[in-house]
Amino acid sequence: WFVSGHHCLGRRAPIAMFGALSSLRRAASQTAARASARAASARRFATSTGPLAAYNDLLLKHPILTKSVTSMCVVGGGDWVAQKFIEGRDAIVWKRVATMGLVGLTLVGPMLHHWFGFLVRVLPGTGAK
Repeated sequence: WFVSGHHCLGRRAPIAMFGALSSLRRAASQTAARASARAASARRFATSTGPLAAYNDLLLKHPILTKSVTSMCVVGGGDWVAQKFIEGRDAIVWKRVATMGLVGLTLVGPMLHHWFGFLVRVLPGTGAK
């Protein structure tokens, strides 16, 4: 950072810092705008009818609980599929299915909720190009 007693940015340090602050403000504003657009889109979808609309409504009202229960079903169901079709078991080990469901409910769902929330805040852009 220092070269011969001077900051490597020299006289431009205040300008660089101001530019960085402007970039952070701009990024925060864009993130808020994207979040608002996503919420509006979700509300429009929730006004329609059917199971997907009901699920989306639950995601808006209770996001972590809904994602946790969904993860429980996916992880527990995935273990059932693995036992039945991959391992070829005739008798399903239901304790293992329940254990994996509990892992989905208590760990996978909440962790993925927070992880993707972090990614949305940190990474710019709205999707793949």
